[in-house]
Amino acid sequence: PMSTTLEARDTPLALARTWLCEEAWPLWSSHGVDREFGGFFEGLYHDMRPLPSAEKRTRTTARQVYCFAQAALLGFAPAAEVVEQGWNFLLNARRPDGGWAFSVARHGAIKRSQFTLYEAAFELLAHSWYYRLNPSSSIIESAKCLLCAINTTPSAPFVPGWFSSDGDSKNRDQNSHMHLLEASLDLAESTGESIFFDLAAEVVDLAKSSFFEPETGALLEFFDANWKP
Repeated sequence: PMSTTLEARDTPLALARTWLCEEAWPLWSSHGVDREFGGFFEGLYHDMRPLPSAEKRTRTTARQVYCFAQAALLGFAPAAEVVEQGWNFLLNARRPDGGWAFSVARHGAIKRSQFTLYEAAFELLAHSWYYRLNPSSSIIESAKCLLCAINTTPSAPFVPGWFSSDGDSKNRDQNSHMHLLEASLDLAESTGESIFFDLAAEVVDLAKSSFFEPETGALLEFFDANWKP
């Protein structure tokens, strides 16, 4: 059960947990879930009405699956059902070729089919945390299939890393790779599968060789196909 008995209630950790357990998670589990069509609303007005939106971004659903999986593991009772419906809705974004769509319509039909590295990173993170709640080989295989789709996205020959989206052969970005590193490390921890350790190592090597400005050490964001800023 949720508890702050292990730390004083006025410590930063206790205050953060109290805010999550007593305010954030109850609010979003009560008002942020689309009970009619599944998944989550993109945002809420101050009076808790859902913001109108013609689409649900895959990143939004994936992040909420991650968030409420954490909540479930920390003992927030309503979270398990929220995670399950969120995961089932997330699967609507799968494309026939193995990629995942950028967004779906409110009822789940694919809206924007573009496959982006940024979205894929959060889809992998959702896999990792759904697996923590429901450890199954099928979740691992789904994550590996997603990774395969990332690796088969067209890329410049002999150049490491990935383009920002499957329709782009000119632009790369640091931020998507950073989130890919985050997700691969999490999957490596949750599943123990070496393929995700290898992915993390690949992104780290890329960061060392390409992400930093040599003279100042500044972390750069946008690059061309050959990792030139």
